[in-house]
Amino acid sequence: MKKLAVVLIVLLVLTLCSCCCLWTLSLTIGFQLAVTPANSEQAWGQEENQLPTPVAQSQPPEQLQPTAIPTPVVRDRVLIFQGTSQTEYSKLQAAASGSGIEITAVTDRADFITELYQPDTALVIYPADSWNSAEDLQSIKRFIDGGGRALFLYNQRWGTLSETLQELYGVSIIGTEELVNTNGVYELHPVLPSFLSEFNTFTKGSSWILGGGYLETELEGEKLYLLNRLNGEDRLVYFQTTDRSLTFIQAIRAYEPRSDIFFDDAAIGYGDNQAAIIRLLEHLLER
Repeated sequence: MKKLAVVLIVLLVLTLCSCCCLWTLSLTIGFQLAVTPANSEQAWGQEENQLPTPVAQSQPPEQLQPTAIPTPVVRDRVLIFQGTSQTEYSKLQAAASGSGIEITAVTDRADFITELYQPDTALVIYPADSWNSAEDLQSIKRFIDGGGRALFLYNQRWGTLSETLQELYGVSIIGTEELVNTNGVYELHPVLPSFLSEFNTFTKGSSWILGGGYLETELEGEKLYLLNRLNGEDRLVYFQTTDRSLTFIQAIRAYEPRSDIFFDDAAIGYGDNQAAIIRLLEHLLER
């Protein structure tokens, strides 16, 4: 009986020890379970931060957009400086527009300079008048140097500008005499260039007077002279350089109609004047 009691006591002690171990183990596991979620989340975050950086995929090169090519400006406009004169050119403007030629007429000098250097201005017409100046001639020279062209309608007043003309253009205005057509003393033709000879302008009539003065130049180009039948002297009254960049026509004053320029509003309707000036403009614009 004693041995049985001892065995029972040993078994009881072992049972108690087992229970204590199990209780201790459960406390340990419970504590770990309580701590693990926070630590796991932190560890996951660290692992996420430590993910390898993805290798950047090579991108195809950007296709360059074609650069827009600006439309070139067509240089075909004609500019007339009216200055302070009362001469009008509205009829010429209308006739030229019908032939596809745009003409701008300005009276203010500042507007003239502004329009002169516009990229579409191809030809400037500069009539003789009291407001002509060396400064204008210098501006026109710069315009010609930039590829423009000029038509000068000169008269005896330009004798005062002769030095400037010679320096800038290599052309001088000589004398102040008025070349009057009376009783056929002067040959009526040529006064305008040969390509205008087919037109019946008032320069072929019996009542006209040139504005005075004549030209002298050593430049190459087309030259037309007015011959005095009485003394055999001739006067250079028309000159155009070979490249057509510079043209001199002596101002022609008609008694009927009274006009200093054969294509202003007072005279353009006479004879073939309108057709002649349109043909002259086309010649200078090389159309």
